[in-house]
Amino acid sequence: MPPAKCDYNTNITSFPLLFSGTPTAELYNSVIQPYSIEFQWASRSVSPSFLTGTVKNVIDESSIYGSGLSNISTIRYNNTLYNLYSVQICSASHKSWLLPASNKDQNTEDLVITFYNPSLTRSYVIIVLPIIKNGTIAKDPAYLTALGSGQTNGTFTLGSCMPDKKSLFIYYSTCLDGYTEHQSTQTVSVFVAVGGISVSSSLMTSIKGKITGGAVPVINLPFTSYFANKISSIDNTDIEQYVLSTNDLLNYEGIKNTYIDLSVQQRDDPSSAYKCVALNPEKDIVDGKIKVDIESGELLSKVLAERDAIMAASGVVPQNPSTASKFNKNMNLALGIFFALLILLGLIYLISSWWTNSTPNMGVVGGIVYTPDWVAKIPMYGVMVIGAGLIGFIVGATVV
Repeated sequence: MPPAKCDYNTNITSFPLLFSGTPTAELYNSVIQPYSIEFQWASRSVSPSFLTGTVKNVIDESSIYGSGLSNISTIRYNNTLYNLYSVQICSASHKSWLLPASNKDQNTEDLVITFYNPSLTRSYVIIVLPIIKNGTIAKDPAYLTALGSGQTNGTFTLGSCMPDKKSLFIYYSTCLDGYTEHQSTQTVSVFVAVGGISVSSSLMTSIKGKITGGAVPVINLPFTSYFANKISSIDNTDIEQYVLSTNDLLNYEGIKNTYIDLSVQQRDDPSSAYKCVALNPEKDIVDGKIKVDIESGELLSKVLAERDAIMAASGVVPQNPSTASKFNKNMNLALGIFFALLILLGLIYLISSWWTNSTPNMGVVGGIVYTPDWVAKIPMYGVMVIGAGLIGFIVGATVV
């Protein structure tokens, strides 16, 4: 079980994480990875609205902060299902990460979407969409338009607020202390759209008018008081240690066919890229390339071995692709040998029969030409020998 306190020397322990360096496309591309989440956006026929009371900036969209909605948006992250926890409009939280830098002055609010799975150590996934007030009324997201206008009829979904599916996101994990000394730490995954989403100034004015008091508060999260705030800011020199980026977060359909398992995303590296690394050539190198898990940075053979051990402990027999490949190869070889021997014995039988019947002094008894017994029995003996050999070969190939 994780400890009650985060490791303050190595873990980010705050939200938001501030960036004191200079954001550039080149910097973000240096830590880019093909990371993706499967989103399932629920639709509603009644326009969204803000709640009243202490959570006045929270929208009535989730099962926790909702109004009896029958369907809830979900995500599948690392092969695990998370339910929508909250949706809110709050004051800007990640200005320092925005690209281009000119967007910072136009970002005073964020749309923040939080997902939750209470059964996991990594309980929360937060999607931060900085609102950039440079849009036009004609292109405003339909969901936010309905929120600002109070429209009551139609079909509304949070998916309309998402940027382009190839938009760039930065990603970091932040550690949350246990709320008592006996409770373990939790991990919060944070994804920030560094290009934000474009919304017209007039719509944002309408939306803020719907919030009780007319002011947009700071972000409202259920765990803020448990952040230690020891590592709350990084610069350019720290980014490789703490931050990843991806332009595939919203591109699940496009990326799922490229990677066999999105929870163990595989990258092919040339073997020459690794120096002084202990490798097993039979397992780690295929066609001169090393299989690496980009989530953990470990050799894929090690990751798969650990997963196989877990599956075996739970009574599930894992499939071994290399064993299946070896079996198929051996079976092909066995069938090839079988048909080759069959053709060879057939040729011997035909030649022996022809030779016996065409030679005057061979195979003649009382003026009658006959085929010797050993020739006549070639098919039967051949089938017996080949059949026994084939069965033995299949058994041997199966247990290898």
